[in-house]
Amino acid sequence: MYDRTSIVAAQALYLALATGATVEQAVKAAQQKMIEEICTDWHLLRMYRDTRPIKQLVTPLNTKNREKLKFAAPEQEFLDENKQVKVASRFEFVGRRRPLQRCLNALRETNNQIVGVFIAGMGGLGKSTLAARLCTRVQAQRPNFARVVLIGPLDEQGLLNKLSHKYQRFADVPALLNEPKVSLEGRLQNFFEAIEKIDQPLLLVLDDFEQNIQY
Repeated sequence: MYDRTSIVAAQALYLALATGATVEQAVKAAQQKMIEEICTDWHLLRMYRDTRPIKQLVTPLNTKNREKLKFAAPEQEFLDENKQVKVASRFEFVGRRRPLQRCLNALRETNNQIVGVFIAGMGGLGKSTLAARLCTRVQAQRPNFARVVLIGPLDEQGLLNKLSHKYQRFADVPALLNEPKVSLEGRLQNFFEAIEKIDQPLLLVLDDFEQNIQY
């Protein structure tokens, strides 16, 4: 369609929907308006549907007992439990199906060669949202995963504190992480062996990790 035709069609379509017309009626109204405005490409507007009836999206004005408009509070979803990193909700998440599928395939339980995925890109493009959706999918498949999110600069004590807090219901696990006579590498080795035995694998997310890179 030409730009002018699209504008005429959109105005007529949404006006009809907003005043109580069904979707089918709104499409017909838009086509009629395009014909009146001599839009030669009016016939390109089509609606695809299944066999289910298409009802009105709003109740027409002056309808008896018409329900007042209720404003739903915006959804708030976060990557981390401390609600520091806000991400797009499940309904707002679109257009990342292929990257999500590639990550899920890499993290399948049967894949013993890959233990993680690296999501790279410019800031503000949705890396944290993709990570959040990935965590949700992985935990839906394996609910025993424990999600731990670390944001920004990574240090030894911050990592150990996060892991200890997440596994505090298992008395022996935090003790392994805080054993002063064992090196950090040794403590982590003992930690991973312990959570494997209790079948509580770790799902670790390092968000905004570029802050750890020295340029």
